[in-house]
Amino acid sequence: MKMTSLSRFFLLGISLCALLFLVACSATEWQSMPPEQSHLEHDPLSYGAVVSRVQKGVTTQEEILRNFGPPNITTINRQGREVWMYDRISTASQSNNWSEARRFSVFFGLGVTEPSSMKDGGMRKSSTRTLTVIITFDKNKRVVDYSARATQF
Repeated sequence: MKMTSLSRFFLLGISLCALLFLVACSATEWQSMPPEQSHLEHDPLSYGAVVSRVQKGVTTQEEILRNFGPPNITTINRQGREVWMYDRISTASQSNNWSEARRFSVFFGLGVTEPSSMKDGGMRKSSTRTLTVIITFDKNKRVVDYSARATQF
């Protein structure tokens, strides 16, 4: 059976669609961000570090500085005690980007339909992590009280 030019064009179109599908599927692999690499992961200040290293009546300001660095905020409370606050916020975003597939399909005139959630260039996922640490010192510069709160959403 002899192939007509219309059959060849159809076969070429099917081949390009298959290639487009493979490129789009593999593109999400190499375009996606690595697992959350945030400032909190490299920061010596973490919920676990605070709970394990800070002891009321024992830990000094010098040890806090050495372990966690300088605080974000320092103040004096009503009792005249020095209070240090550490506040960390980290946001990580991940996108499964279909923009390359969309450009490819437009260039070749292929009518690739994307799900409605992909219209803005891909599905996006983001997460935010926070850590707030408040440390109160006595007149001898030892920890008298502390609190630590971590959230992830």
